[in-house]
Amino acid sequence: MNKDKTVANFGEGFCSKVAMCVKKYSDLWELSKVEQIEHYTWSCLFKCYSEKHGLCVLKIAEIVDREWLVLKEYNGKGFCKIYEASLADGVLLVEYIDGEQLQNRPDAYERIELFCTAFNGLHIKPKAIDECQNYTNWIDNICEYIVSWEGCAELVAKIKKAKNIYSELCKNYSCEMLLHNDLYHSNIILSSGDSSEYKCNFIDPREAVIGVALLDLPYFVLYEHNNCDMELQYIISLLSRKLNIPIYDIWASLYVVLCVDICYEVKSGGKPSLRILNIVEKHFDEIASAFGEV
Repeated sequence: MNKDKTVANFGEGFCSKVAMCVKKYSDLWELSKVEQIEHYTWSCLFKCYSEKHGLCVLKIAEIVDREWLVLKEYNGKGFCKIYEASLADGVLLVEYIDGEQLQNRPDAYERIELFCTAFNGLHIKPKAIDECQNYTNWIDNICEYIVSWEGCAELVAKIKKAKNIYSELCKNYSCEMLLHNDLYHSNIILSSGDSSEYKCNFIDPREAVIGVALLDLPYFVLYEHNNCDMELQYIISLLSRKLNIPIYDIWASLYVVLCVDICYEVKSGGKPSLRILNIVEKHFDEIASAFGEV
């Protein structure tokens, strides 16, 4: 284990926990060839070999309950498989996906094609629905907070608008689909397996939240917008055609997710930056007007 980097990113206490867990669960789950992955965000990762499951990733964090729930519900369908878990210690043993992150594919059209193929039909309604958080409640709660916050009247109007938009989406789509909720390109791993064709595998879901499946589109859209030459409108039009989803609904989901994320950042002590949200709102309002939605 790289102790210096682990301490620098997580502190001495967590570093000691990681060392203890690596020893404990290597013995308990018969793991060998344990090698730390250079990853220092909210968890420590170790590539390892399991006598029972083959190549795996040992993940150690403060809390893994929500990720465990999502992976258990999907049971390998589109997501990496989960093999073992200790919720008390914040430890998961999951499938190692031998591949590359989607962001490393240089062609934007290929990235979009691969993503759409994987996204179509991905989402499920979880069996343990009562154990999941609810995106509607998230919006209600953050809206209540922002309304009582005296820092930005403009943001109050925007979150109220986002709440109404999401309510309309819920009328047209199931709002009980289990979301990944962190679907950045770095959490999408390409693998070919025994085939010559690539497929996407999703890793590192968070929060175990249910909502409209379209809410898993915005992070992908924003990454593409920031990392390729395509205009935002063009990216959304491609997704609309390939996923057979109305353009209006994709813009709506983008506005909702951006607005909610900004509001929760404010609640955590950050300062609201409305530049991108204003751009999205302008395009959304234009599409809404064209479609007779406003």
